[in-house]
Amino acid sequence: MSETIEIGEALTLHDETGLKVIDVGLRATFYFRNGHTLERRRGVAACFNEFFDMAGDELRWTIPTRLWPKGSSRQTAAANLTTYLTAGDFDEDEGWEFGWHAGDTVDSASTLMIDAYGVRAWQAAPPHNELSLLTVMFPLTFFTERETGLPTLITRWASHLGALHGYGGVGLALSPDRFIVSRYGTTIIGLGMRFPGVELDYPLHHAIACKQAIKGVNWVTVLGSEFVETLGGAGELGARLGDQFVFTEYSDGLVIRAGAVPEIGDRNRQIPAPNYAALAKVLKPVRISVHGPVHGIDREEFETWLFRFDD
Repeated sequence: MSETIEIGEALTLHDETGLKVIDVGLRATFYFRNGHTLERRRGVAACFNEFFDMAGDELRWTIPTRLWPKGSSRQTAAANLTTYLTAGDFDEDEGWEFGWHAGDTVDSASTLMIDAYGVRAWQAAPPHNELSLLTVMFPLTFFTERETGLPTLITRWASHLGALHGYGGVGLALSPDRFIVSRYGTTIIGLGMRFPGVELDYPLHHAIACKQAIKGVNWVTVLGSEFVETLGGAGELGARLGDQFVFTEYSDGLVIRAGAVPEIGDRNRQIPAPNYAALAKVLKPVRISVHGPVHGIDREEFETWLFRFDD
């Protein structure tokens, strides 16, 4: 527990007004095709409903706000979102998105949140092939007393979504306000480079770069079947990675867990993240090789972080 507190303190930042800009928790992000379809929207609703069952009482903020009318309950708002996502007459030429979090204010970083974004039908189709996404965060100790851990949840949600790829482990939570986050780009990239096992996540940016390849690796890495085949199959991956890696199939591919617990690492103290480095090496043929800038972090800096295990 003391190590968890120490990590939390090192990776938490408030601005001059007291607003929490950066926090740290457990994060999982999924990218999937055809987010406009009823099948995928039902999958997203299933993920949201499981999250709401676990965390709904603590959620304070949501978009779109029209789904949570003033004076109505959280449960009503959640039901409204599910109805909206699973409507049979949903206009597939209109995209969808939502976000819920438990921060102290609407602009606070929160380690209890879920965001999702679905592209329009024409965006999902060739030649655009744009991806939809879902990202979720939990406090570091959220699963300590629960029967289901993060790897099991990721495997189940990957099946719900027909995930093309994804990842999960320890990651930063950032303020939802991109203008606030942009002021702290130097701090964020510095934390990412010091603690190589901590995910820096900007899913809307990554969805653009990751149409044909994966972003990278973390404690749990989701690989769609096309990537597994490119890498020679599950058997080949198992032979190359060794016994410390656990492989679990989901509906559309393979989930790889790198060790029994997440690795964080600390380059200031020469503490590596060896399982992540080994996995990054094996998965290099299906990892992206270029990425644009993100809020307050230029292209070169962010690519240096993306390729941090290639040293």
